[in-house]
Amino acid sequence: MMFQNPELLWALPFILILLGLSVAVRTRRIGAMETYLSFDPKDRFWPRRLRKHFSKPRWLTKGVLLSIGGASLVGALAGFQVGDSRTPRFRPTSPLFLIVDISRSMAVEDVPWSRLGEAKLLIHRMTTRFSGASLALTVFAEEPYHLLPPGTDDGLLTLYVEALTTELVADQGTSIQPALAEAARLAREAPKEGKPVFILLSDGEDQAGDESLAAAASEIQDNGGTLATIAFGTRSGGRVTLSGGVVGAPSHVPEVPGGSSTAEPHSRADPELLRRLAEEGGGRFTAAGDSEGVLSLLTWLESALGQGEVSEGEVEKADRWSWLVLTAFLALLLESLLPGPFEERRKVEAS
Repeated sequence: MMFQNPELLWALPFILILLGLSVAVRTRRIGAMETYLSFDPKDRFWPRRLRKHFSKPRWLTKGVLLSIGGASLVGALAGFQVGDSRTPRFRPTSPLFLIVDISRSMAVEDVPWSRLGEAKLLIHRMTTRFSGASLALTVFAEEPYHLLPPGTDDGLLTLYVEALTTELVADQGTSIQPALAEAARLAREAPKEGKPVFILLSDGEDQAGDESLAAAASEIQDNGGTLATIAFGTRSGGRVTLSGGVVGAPSHVPEVPGGSSTAEPHSRADPELLRRLAEEGGGRFTAAGDSEGVLSLLTWLESALGQGEVSEGEVEKADRWSWLVLTAFLALLLESLLPGPFEERRKVEAS
């Protein structure tokens, strides 16, 4: 048993003291009235047959009901909880490999928070939704790098994802094919009881041909894995900042009047390439800016990761303040319906 707001319990003794004083005052009033009625002529003011209604137990009962009502209201405001609620927990059977593009084009700010920033937000959403799943993190630019092996430490994964920048690797340029080849190797070596799922988070820019990338994606499915893709950025693209210099040729340098070119490369997203890779890899594709598509992808992931299997569940503290509200309501209702001596007198006189 516990309370969400235990600091509010300080009001409980205060309310009980007030109710105790109220009972004491009422008891004194009853005593004074009984003393008055003990002298003649009393029956002209108070019928003898009503004297039984004017008793201390009646006022004590009303005081007890008020005490119960007040204490229940304080407990409800404090957020009464008790551990009798079982929340089912899913037991994922397949690992989820996050393959994140950290090439310099992912720093383009043609979407809010930049392409990489949007990817971080989406990864955080996935780790929250699939808490308890086995998650791995791989980054790539020119070559893939494994940062975290499959594991269930969501906090550690969050720390690594927050630290991702496009300056993390020196060999810049976007080369998706080595990352897909590494995913195919991991799928081939994965245990048979869990079919690995790979999610490629990229803007789709790549210097290799589509045919070689499609073959690499198809190899992942042939080895028992599944490849899904998420596209970041816009088709119109944006300017790539050349902080610290650029290693490798830019993917596109727009021409300017006079036959010269701009000093900084321009990056455009290629969602169609990522869509074809998802089709070859047997998975799903969505653009990060498509909220319905992202929701559909997350729903598909629940099935792909084996989220349908439910474990025994965990006991959690469940809110039970509504019980106390009901108790307070019933106690105060009974107290208000319990007639006092004057109400009883009116009933008898009316009869």
